[in-house]
This record gives sequence, C-alpha cells and structure tokens, in this order.
Amino acid sequence: MTTLQRLRTDLHRQWDATTLGFGALFATLFGIQLWTMLVTETTQVIVDGFGPQSVPMFTTSAVASLVGLGGGTLVYVRYRALDLGMSWPREGTWPIALAVIVAPALLAVAVSAVGNALFGVSLSAITQQWLSPQVSAEFVFLHLVPSDVFRGIGAGLLICGVIYESVHRLVGADDAAGLAALFIGYYWLMPWSPIPTIPPSLTDSILFALTLLLAVAFGMAVGVLYRTLSDSQHASALARRDIPVFGVAFVGILGIASDLLTFPQDVRHLLWILVLGLAVIGYARTRSVWVAVLSLVTYHVGVSAVVWVEASLGLAVM
Repeated sequence: MTTLQRLRTDLHRQWDATTLGFGALFATLFGIQLWTMLVTETTQVIVDGFGPQSVPMFTTSAVASLVGLGGGTLVYVRYRALDLGMSWPREGTWPIALAVIVAPALLAVAVSAVGNALFGVSLSAITQQWLSPQVSAEFVFLHLVPSDVFRGIGAGLLICGVIYESVHRLVGADDAAGLAALFIGYYWLMPWSPIPTIPPSLTDSILFALTLLLAVAFGMAVGVLYRTLSDSQHASALARRDIPVFGVAFVGILGIASDLLTFPQDVRHLLWILVLGLAVIGYARTRSVWVAVLSLVTYHVGVSAVVWVEASLGLAVM
C-alpha cells in the first residue's frame, strides 16, 4: 500500500464520505481556479505578443472562461463520471427556466432604479464597473457583451458541473440545491485570485495554502453538521477529531465576515450570491445547464447595459 493509499484509508476511518467529499469539492474548485489563472496568464502573454489592436478585446476573457473554467469543469465531470445535464429543460419546467433566465437582468435594473432613486448609489458603484459617457452602444455590443457571454458560460458550467453535481452525488436531490447554494456563497466571498502572478512568490503561495485549508475545513464542517442533523444514529458524531475542523472553519468565516464592511461591496456580493444561487436552483429544477448559463449571461449583459445607461445619463461618476 502506497503512502497516498494509507492516507486515504486513514481519512475514511476518521470521517464519512460526505464530509470528505465536501472538503474535496473546495480543493477541486481551487485546482480549477489555478488552471484558469494559468490559462489567463498564457493567453495574455500571447495577446500582448500580437499587440492589443490585433486581437479582439474579449479574447483573454473568452479563453479563460471556455478553456479555463469550462474546460476544467468538463474534464472534472468526465473524470468523476458526473451526470451534467446538457439537454434542454425537462418537460413541464420551461416556465421555471424562463423565469430563472430573465430574473437576473430584471434584478440588475431594479437595483439600479432603487439605488439611484433612494440612496444615490449607481449600479456602476455597486459592481465597480465603469464606462465613459462617450462610449457608444455599438462598443458595448461588440466588445463587452461577448465577454459577458463567455463569462456566463464558464461560471454556469462550474457551478452546475462541479459544485451542484458533486453535492448531488453525495447527498441526493432533496438537499443538493440548498447545500450547493451555500457552497457557492462561501466560495464567492473567498478571494477569487489569491495568487496574483504565476509563478507565485513564497508569500502568495503560503496565503493560497491557508485559503485552501480554510475552505476545505469549511466544507468538512458542513459535512459533519449535515450527517449529524440528518441521521439520529450519528448524534455523537461531533467527536474530538472534529474540533480542529470547526476551529479552522470558524477562522475562515470570521475572515470573510471582516471584509463585509462597505455598503456598495456588500450589495455587490449579495447580488452575485443571489444570481448564482438562482442559477443553480434553476439547473436543479430543469436539469439543463443551459438554464444556468443563460441566467448568468443575462445578468452580465444586463449589468453592462444598465451601466452604459447610467453613464449616458450622467448617473455613474467615479
């Protein structure tokens, strides 16, 4: 038996498959994140070599989303033999699909209207997306919307293929959507790019390892709580071995909570968590990844359109 096999055996003796699976899910997300960063850095070097005027503005985001997030997700789905729903929505779920697709764009419009009318805060300030008043609608359509589409595809594949399907395999359909939404919210609030450059410095590598440790501990803590609450036979599952897991997970939660201190930033996080959660719930109900993808695409496009309108009307000033 190899060292890795002995380690896996010891882990399974200590914790059940659900607890380990939730922890491994976050390790997978960080692996795909690293792959996406590598793809982004490589693409940017190639684009810089050709010159910024020689390739479309959205080239880097397209490759990062499709090859990075999307490609990493599809490789993981194939490796784990997960059942990612790639067909159209199931019969009888089209009303749900349409509602999930349209709602994010309407949410962006509503937040802009309420923010500007009642608080004097634009959607541009909330999302930190700014445009010059001189930018034309043609520029938005030709250069910003394609990036929005590609980002929606990559994120939709990630949350459905990696997060939802991994959770679904571990706990079944009844609880999968809620737990997946919880994990999506936690992962969104964590640093998306804990390593700013490749190759990373020693400090960045240590920070990345600590961030990964906190995320894995959070996943395992949720797994322990889930098994404890769902099975009365595991009422004594909160054993001494679980204390360090909960301690590390609590540190991670405190770290995330400490960053939620500014009003526009909090609304931005809340918006994204709502949109991502709605997308994954729509996928769970329709079993079509395209519902989640289109939901995220309409949100991205809706935000870009609203930001352009705000800039044109003089409502968004940096």
